[in-house]
Amino acid sequence: MELADFLMFRIEEDEGFARDAVDADHDWRVKESTIRLWPEDREPADGHLAFPREAHARHATMWSPARVLQECAAKRFIVEDYRAALNAHRTGWDVRSPRDYPLRALAVAYADHPDYEEGWRL
Repeated sequence: MELADFLMFRIEEDEGFARDAVDADHDWRVKESTIRLWPEDREPADGHLAFPREAHARHATMWSPARVLQECAAKRFIVEDYRAALNAHRTGWDVRSPRDYPLRALAVAYADHPDYEEGWRL
């Protein structure tokens, strides 16, 4: 499997999980050590997630569905830009060969995936 393909599959997986978790009427807020869906119009069992410390809750909110989708869009842009540069090189439009370091850096986050190849590590 090529590195760009590997990344696109991981991005699509991340997007799928995030889309499944999107709730257009609510966003995530931290109050003390609890993440709450805002506005708070749901039963506590449906809209709250408690953590041992406030720092844990704040970190977890960084992975809200909206943020994950934005990050996926940025990663997708990087991969597509690399593919376009690679295509331009292969067709002779650009004599420079694109470097895959940005893709390899993105792939490190998925190093625990069974399809990850150690040769991609920076």
